[in-house]
Amino acid sequence: MSSLHLDVPALRLDRQGDVVVTRWGAVAGFTFRAGDRLVLGQEASDGLVLLRPRGYGWPMLGRRSGRGLVAEPGGVPAAPQRWQVVGGVRAVDRDLERAVADGGDWWVAVRVREAGSRRPVAIEALPARLQERFAGGRLSSAELDALCLRAALAPEQVGYELALGAAQSLALATELAAGAAFGAISIDVRGGISEVDGGRVIIGPWAEALTPAAAVGGTAAPGTVQLGLFDASLPDAEDATDGSRLRRSS
Repeated sequence: MSSLHLDVPALRLDRQGDVVVTRWGAVAGFTFRAGDRLVLGQEASDGLVLLRPRGYGWPMLGRRSGRGLVAEPGGVPAAPQRWQVVGGVRAVDRDLERAVADGGDWWVAVRVREAGSRRPVAIEALPARLQERFAGGRLSSAELDALCLRAALAPEQVGYELALGAAQSLALATELAAGAAFGAISIDVRGGISEVDGGRVIIGPWAEALTPAAAVGGTAAPGTVQLGLFDASLPDAEDATDGSRLRRSS
């Protein structure tokens, strides 16, 4: 019996036609979390793509390889007679109050507007204390998590709404922030600038004791600790009646 354990994210279509993650999983070092919405665009070389079944079934993540389409994680062959590529997976949109970044450093861009207004505000026009409080730039994953928490509380605390983008480069982070909804962060699925050495800790935005992965529905991969945040018994997102409407970046 193989000892390989894969944490495969489950995807569903909601009534708006968005592709939503309903069960967490990890692909190529990036953690997809329940509630994430996929941002689609042009395919990137060796990048992730969204595969939609021809007929009944749920979408899944994959890649194009020298041997054809493969499902990810795991590189399992996906027959083109059964699966078709919808587009490249560029990022995920994640609500600020539940935003947690994978390890490494990130380039972060920020958009600001007054709460309840449609008019954007240049961050340089904010009071100095707020400029410092909501500054982007190159941040560690812990600094990004802290910024997301401050941004989530900003409408009530200081009267501003924020939208964030996080990526491997400042240019891409700025592009993602421009397409992100206020109250959310758009995160490059290629992850941060550097990898974390040693074991990975899959964390969530709620304080909870560490538990063995086996206690929450799986056997842990070597060097992995899993928080008991994700309940396999939770209901899936509502199904879409029209799978043709999928969220794409502008």
